[in-house]
Amino acid sequence: MVKILKRVTVGLVTAIIFSISLSAFGNVWEYFWGYFLVTATICLIFGTPFSIVADHLIQRIQSYQYIFSVTLYLFGGIVCNVMLFIGLSSTGLSSTTFNIFVFGIIASLLYLHLLLFGKFISNNH
Repeated sequence: MVKILKRVTVGLVTAIIFSISLSAFGNVWEYFWGYFLVTATICLIFGTPFSIVADHLIQRIQSYQYIFSVTLYLFGGIVCNVMLFIGLSSTGLSSTTFNIFVFGIIASLLYLHLLLFGKFISNNH
């Protein structure tokens, strides 16, 4: 239960940081809550279960865990965005698909590194 709560917290922090970054990058602060709601939904519904499965797979790897983690989370960011795209889009993939995949990859890697940072902090205390 603590692991799930920790992942939900990391997902919400990821959504906040990612939404602030998108809003600042485009200088469109009025879209912050829209970005946050979409990102938080993806992180909580798709990202949390994916991270549990991913960590189970990562623990089985003895060497190159970080490279495997980055690759797995990169793939997870793409898969989660495809699932969101299928759920929201009635027209199929469009010209903005690549941008959405890039944002998904960035968000998933941010999630991974926040999770790793949390593990680092808890191991040192």
